[in-house]
Amino acid sequence: MINKLKFFATMLTCILLSINQVWSAVTPLTLPKTWASSDGSSAYIASVGCSKSVGSDYSTDGVKLKFNSNSTYLIIQLAGAPDKLGYKIKGNPSSGSSLTGISFIVDESSDGSTYTTVKSYSSLSNSITTESNLQLLSSTRFIRFRYVTKGNGNVGLGTVSISAGSSKTCVLFNHTFRLTTVYHSVV
Repeated sequence: MINKLKFFATMLTCILLSINQVWSAVTPLTLPKTWASSDGSSAYIASVGCSKSVGSDYSTDGVKLKFNSNSTYLIIQLAGAPDKLGYKIKGNPSSGSSLTGISFIVDESSDGSTYTTVKSYSSLSNSITTESNLQLLSSTRFIRFRYVTKGNGNVGLGTVSISAGSSKTCVLFNHTFRLTTVYHSVV
């Protein structure tokens, strides 16, 4: 009986370590993934794992997604562990050369409920800024871009790129400690 319990405990531990799947109505996105600079909001939503509340698209390649009011967002759900995040972002001020008095946040979550900030902005110029190699946690399964506090204009976002994390192997042994299964998973 003790051997069976050890086996099931080992199996459960391995499964929990190798599969950090959050169940939802959205099918998670398989990594790596890069959207083209010309992709608008319909291309993001056509990809599995995305939900959004953004305005109509901008015509400018690279930053087509328009965040035009408080609480507009893009959430990307991931099927596996990410490594790096990249994107292009631009302020579109109603006047002047920079967007000020804003709070635009990029954050990550393992469960879709509790988020940690990856990058935040309190101002943006009206030139495209390219962010690359932002390190994500291997436990991250959700990336959220959100316009928390609107300033004197809108935010454009696009050309999002998410690289895949490294693959891990989990080995299960049966109750006589013979190799039974090898699981490969990105964790």
